[in-house]
Amino acid sequence: MNSSTVHLVDLLDEILVEIFNKLSRVDLLNSMLGLHQRLDRLLRDVTFTHSLDLTTQQSNDERCSLPIVMLDRLCSHILPAIHENINSLLVESSSMQLILLVAAYPNLHQLTFSSIESEDLINHLSSIKFLKILFNLCP
Repeated sequence: MNSSTVHLVDLLDEILVEIFNKLSRVDLLNSMLGLHQRLDRLLRDVTFTHSLDLTTQQSNDERCSLPIVMLDRLCSHILPAIHENINSLLVESSSMQLILLVAAYPNLHQLTFSSIESEDLINHLSSIKFLKILFNLCP
C-alpha cells in the first residue's frame, strides 16, 4: 500500500494563514521563524505581526513574562526583524524595558502593560531614557 504524506509547506498560503491565526503568534514566531523561506514570508507579514502579546497567561488568569529562553530569542532575532510592522504590544513589566530597547517601533500606536505596579509605572514614565525609547527618539 502506498502512503502519501502532506507536509506543512505543501499547504496553500491561505490555509497556512488560517492555521497560524488559530495559534499564538509569539509561539509561532519563536518556533518557526528561520525554518523555511516561505513560512518566514508568511510569519513576517504585517498582517500577522502588527499586534503581539509578549506575555504568557498563568492558570489563575494572571499575565506574566515569557520564559527567558523565548524572550532572549525574541529580543535577539525576531523583534529586530519585524519591529517596523508592530502597531500594538502587550508587555509585562519585568520585561518591558528589554523589549523596548531592542529596536525602535516607528508604527507602535498601542502599548499595554500587564502586571505593573503604579509606582513602577511612575518611575518608568519619569525616566528620560524610557520616554525616549517609548517615543522612538532613539533606537
